[in-house]
Amino acid sequence: MLASTYPGQIFFDTESIPAGAYFKREIKQRMEECAVLLAVIGDHWINAKYDEGPLKDQLRLGDSEDQVRAEIEAALTQRLHVVPVLVGRRMPTAAELPPSLRELAIIHAFDLLPGKDLNERLTELIAGLRKFIPRDDIFGNLSGWLKSLSPG
Repeated sequence: MLASTYPGQIFFDTESIPAGAYFKREIKQRMEECAVLLAVIGDHWINAKYDEGPLKDQLRLGDSEDQVRAEIEAALTQRLHVVPVLVGRRMPTAAELPPSLRELAIIHAFDLLPGKDLNERLTELIAGLRKFIPRDDIFGNLSGWLKSLSPG
């Protein structure tokens, strides 16, 4: 929804990359245009496994070709502002992450955990993002999108 409301300003890999595009090339190009990457991390992110195919039951983060891993690696390599957004219970430790993602563990995470005032937390997140994103008009719908990710 946000990507269509603000074309060219908000990038979601599943909505913004056209069919047939080379994923890593497209991610690299888009990362060069980005100001901030929100890495949304849930309870099962660190242990997510492939459901089918030749990599069935293997950890996605253990696969250097995993799309989410590729996006975060590209952002870290390009020194973008990466904001881990926790919608799960905790931030993974460096030891739990592949070497190429270990820097993620030392970046201050933003939590959207159950039991906290969601509206207050989203207001804080958006205020923090404004430091890196000069356009104010993208933030109205971002709040609603982030609320949809928050558990319970």
